Amino acid sequence: MLKSKKGHLASELLNYRVRDRHSKKIGKISDLLINSRSHKIDYIIVGRKKWQIPVSFINDDDSKKKEIMVSQTKDRIKKAFSLKPNVISKKCYYFSDVKKSIVYDITGSELGHIANIAYHPGLRVDFLVQKEVLKEESSKNEIRFPNYFVIPVGCICQFLERSAILGISQDELDLINFTGFHHLFLPYQVQDRKKRYVIVEAPATTVSYSLTQRVEALEKASESQSLFIEELDVSHNIKLRQFVKLFNLVLATSPDTYLPLSTEDAQKYFRYGTFIAVEHYRPIGYCTVTIEKQEGTNQKIGVLAGVGVHPSCRGRNIALALLNKSLRYMIDKNVDIIQADIYELNMPSLKLFSSLGFREIGETFLA
Repeated sequence: MLKSKKGHLASELLNYRVRDRHSKKIGKISDLLINSRSHKIDYIIVGRKKWQIPVSFINDDDSKKKEIMVSQTKDRIKKAFSLKPNVISKKCYYFSDVKKSIVYDITGSELGHIANIAYHPGLRVDFLVQKEVLKEESSKNEIRFPNYFVIPVGCICQFLERSAILGISQDELDLINFTGFHHLFLPYQVQDRKKRYVIVEAPATTVSYSLTQRVEALEKASESQSLFIEELDVSHNIKLRQFVKLFNLVLATSPDTYLPLSTEDAQKYFRYGTFIAVEHYRPIGYCTVTIEKQEGTNQKIGVLAGVGVHPSCRGRNIALALLNKSLRYMIDKNVDIIQADIYELNMPSLKLFSSLGFREIGETFLA
């Protein structure tokens, strides 16, 4: 199960028997330890001695027999992997403790308790809340999994003692579960079919002209004096964390394939060319670009790597304002051509890029 390409519930792992490399019984899984930063399962807790075994030591598992085989001997595990609570508690949290946590949204409203955890390829987790404790309006979203309501880990601001605080409202959580159900990582929801992305392209001059024809829309987006667009400063920890939170929320509510972004990856890959729309000191949208040289020519290609707007702020031409800022940035860098890859089911993005003069030139497939 831990090596599966499909998602599973963490509770399914409890009471699995663990055997060493010689098939000698070590004990049963009693708990899981989840990394508090990456939100991946790091260790399984086994037996009455509560031995801590890294998941990297797991060789294979048999879901029919409910057994897991590890690469070390029982004696080796006994000597090297006895639990050290003081060390582990600083970087991990227990599945058994998380199950008791009460969930609160950004307004302080209680949503219920975490009843289970869904883990996925790569052992990353999302949290599941009992559906019955949420307000009645949520019942319309009971599509395939009526017993649980999903909270993507990127929506959680912080864990306190016996509680989890979300950075979004319950209405936004409703939206995530309604619009993102085809890729939220519940058991058996992982799709093996490759996703088709449309490659679109336009000369920088064409896109620039298209934007000048939409002055009214751009002015409407900037009506509020509290809205401005700035380049992301990855050295500013608070702004970086806000961007990561926004990025994960936006993708969780879009048709695109969703893998959560960590602050470490954001600092590494979004150092240059990322612009943030800020309103009342809160980031509500982003656009990130890269600049490449075309092989065999002297042309520079600007690639729009991603555009996203907070679900509660869509329909206000925020994406258009972000694209305008990003385009000016690329023109200053003497870009000749602008390209973008758009998921074939992301109709709002396809429509927006088409209106700016982009035309389809190819396709690519991602797993």
